Amino acid sequence: MPLPINYQMKNFRFAVASATLAIASALSAQTFNEWNDPTVNAVNRLDMHASFFPYSNAGDAESGKYKEAENYLSLNGPWRFNWVKDRSMRPTDFYRTDFNDRGWDVIQVPAMWELS
Repeated sequence: MPLPINYQMKNFRFAVASATLAIASALSAQTFNEWNDPTVNAVNRLDMHASFFPYSNAGDAESGKYKEAENYLSLNGPWRFNWVKDRSMRPTDFYRTDFNDRGWDVIQVPAMWELS
């Protein structure tokens, strides 16, 4: 006795979905050696971007010149940097305005501290 049409259709859909998944997996197979390549820092990731910018008024938004806007703050430039071996060695009061960071390194941002 043949199986009902509804049951056959479910099996067919499952087979198509399984085949599609198998093909997609084969086409995008990773070697999982990316961690060993220092030139790779983006696997399965979209390009970095900002989705929006909070302009102060409609005129600024229409101009599209976000770097000239009142709310724009660039974080690029020299930053103080202090690497420690483990968290117990970190300074816990670094946020204080009278904190002495003269012994810290200076790195240029944007940068990768691993290469500095």
